[in-house]
Amino acid sequence: MKLLYAFIIFGYVCNDSPVMEEQCHQVYFPGVLSRADCSVKFASYMSRYQDKIAKNSLSMTDVEVYCIPSDPDSVDKPTKLSYSIL
Repeated sequence: MKLLYAFIIFGYVCNDSPVMEEQCHQVYFPGVLSRADCSVKFASYMSRYQDKIAKNSLSMTDVEVYCIPSDPDSVDKPTKLSYSIL
């Protein structure tokens, strides 16, 4: 049976919040169609996340997110998604 969704976005993003529980957030998107879709969904999420934390005068400190094949038998390897922290 072929999977409808081929990839999962998984990882974390962190900010410089003084409250430890609010510093890092898990990123998880299970319904991703392709590697290109991974990049688009991740860039969109990061744009919204940066806007949200900027309203609280915070900035991003760390990002580690991967595009992972959802089929364990896939020949595709996980790909680290890049994002520049300015």
